[in-house]
Amino acid sequence: MDVQNLKTKNVNLKKLIACTKEYMPVCGCDNNTYSNKCVAQSEGVNTWSIGTCND
Repeated sequence: MDVQNLKTKNVNLKKLIACTKEYMPVCGCDNNTYSNKCVAQSEGVNTWSIGTCND
């Protein structure tokens, strides 16, 4: 099944991404800290910097 078919069937593509539990924090463009860049991407964040976000 291709991605277009998944979108038309209302499948949440975020749930299809498998990320490791490796802790290498990144700060997303939404100012949220994610445990690693894969997790950020799975949440739809496309831009980040290495390290935690400053509060």
